[in-house]
Amino acid sequence: QQVSPSMATISFHQICITVLSLGLACGIIACASSSWQMSWNARGSGLFDLPNNSEGNSVKALTIIGVAFLAFGLLLEILMIVSNTFKLSKAVNLLCLVCCIIAVAGLLIGLIVYAAKFSYGGYSVWLLTASTVFAIEALFFYIIQWRCA
Repeated sequence: QQVSPSMATISFHQICITVLSLGLACGIIACASSSWQMSWNARGSGLFDLPNNSEGNSVKALTIIGVAFLAFGLLLEILMIVSNTFKLSKAVNLLCLVCCIIAVAGLLIGLIVYAAKFSYGGYSVWLLTASTVFAIEALFFYIIQWRCA
């Protein structure tokens, strides 16, 4: 069956790059939104305005770990598109899946700790939630791709 040149084809890798990029952007903005929140609210309500106790520091650390692994997964995904060697490698696909699992775990646990211990929050919490949702979506894509490959 011939495909018309006018038909757009979207590959699995393009979808994953889009989802990982959106998750990474939301996560970075969530981490960086503390000073932005200060301009809206005198006391601030960004992730990094949390107190320096064990819960606040856990949320900050888990968010940074989740965002870092989203970035690493995005880097591997870009390398898979650019390099034919990586594209054919099952190990790189597995590594992307593991990065996504760690990112989801970090972001989701951070969000759960935040929801359990703190009652205030601004846009950074919504961005952290969006980043977590995008990471979960990417994880489902990787699981489906891993099972079908």
